[in-house]
Amino acid sequence: PRMDSLLYFVERLIAVCPNENYLGYAANIYSNLYQATRDQNMLTNIFAIYQKMVNENPYSAQNYYQLAMLYSQLGNKNKATSIMEECMQKNGRHFEANYYNAIFTAQMGNGVNAIEMMEKTMKKFPTHAKECQSVIDQIQGVQKK
Repeated sequence: PRMDSLLYFVERLIAVCPNENYLGYAANIYSNLYQATRDQNMLTNIFAIYQKMVNENPYSAQNYYQLAMLYSQLGNKNKATSIMEECMQKNGRHFEANYYNAIFTAQMGNGVNAIEMMEKTMKKFPTHAKECQSVIDQIQGVQKK
């Protein structure tokens, strides 16, 4: 009964407040429910929410990144990569797209390439140098382990 109530609440939330913040909350709830139950319906809901977020705000690289990571975690690395390529085609001149693309590259296991990408991003967007350097330091820390 509690899960049914929670699902009802999430569905109402999406219907009444379909903006990015609330869709993000809904995706997190579905994600937690999926982790607990492995219910494929939760997974379907998560994909639908992230796709909706990308469709409604094609300028949010974070939305593309989250959708790509979901595909990656489920083993579809080709789809994940194509999502990030689409993001870069639409948003490549913006910091956020370059930043998330480099992080995605690192998470796909190519730390060396990700560091190069982040260094280019740092040069291209010097006001974000601290954020970029922090990611570079994290990638290098993982590589040393």
